[in-house]
Amino acid sequence: MTRIIALSNQKGGVGKTTTTYHLARAAQQRGLRVLTVDIDPQGSLTSSLSKEQLAPDSIDLADVLSAQTSETLEEVIVPSIWPNVDLVPTTGEFLSVVRDELIATRLGREFKLKKALATVEHVYDLVLIDCPPSIDQLTINAMVAADAVLIVTHAAYYSLNGIAYLIDNVDDLKKLYNSELKIAGIIVNQYERNMNAPQARKLELNEAMENYGIAVLEPAIPKRTLIAESAENGQALDTVPGEDARQLVSTYKGYLSKLMAEV
Repeated sequence: MTRIIALSNQKGGVGKTTTTYHLARAAQQRGLRVLTVDIDPQGSLTSSLSKEQLAPDSIDLADVLSAQTSETLEEVIVPSIWPNVDLVPTTGEFLSVVRDELIATRLGREFKLKKALATVEHVYDLVLIDCPPSIDQLTINAMVAADAVLIVTHAAYYSLNGIAYLIDNVDDLKKLYNSELKIAGIIVNQYERNMNAPQARKLELNEAMENYGIAVLEPAIPKRTLIAESAENGQALDTVPGEDARQLVSTYKGYLSKLMAEV
């Protein structure tokens, strides 16, 4: 059974893309066949994961979601830098245009990605969707296509403040479009465990999510420059020397085991 996970938070800069990147590597190391979907108009995941540099006018996810084009998802999938990990890329400005096009579409707009994925998902064990930092038609498409949402956040006031709003949105989408949708858990990213404020915020998060019945995955991801730098450089953490890298590899593998255990 294919596991489809949308990584989401309406706040930007919390590490959704780097988490998607490192989870994809953890899955690949486990022997899973992985499809990553870059549904963020910024295209950061594409920049990190694409095996070849793609031209801005390359066919991409926008061509699949638009009513003005006829490309299928299978036609736009490209290889990643790792074997058994494929990528649905976002390469130019067109996905932002398609987002506006979806807003103006009356019928079926929420199911565009779900229908596209249905044609290829049987090939993969895991699909990871990197969402934009907003609850827009692109994120809605990702959540309607997914069977679980993985929330990525910081242990900071403004980052945590929007989680209840995001949970409410997931509940609404579950009622309207995807009755099977669940929140797989919350990852706390860039955590500074030796500082009082992040400790207090994380404790608040743990207590609040216990009331919701939502797991805060442990351990939190510490604040380390090598997490983003390795993704930006197209490097796997398991090829980086040092204890920090080894611990991070173990953490991402642990997250993956928890996420896949629900299949």
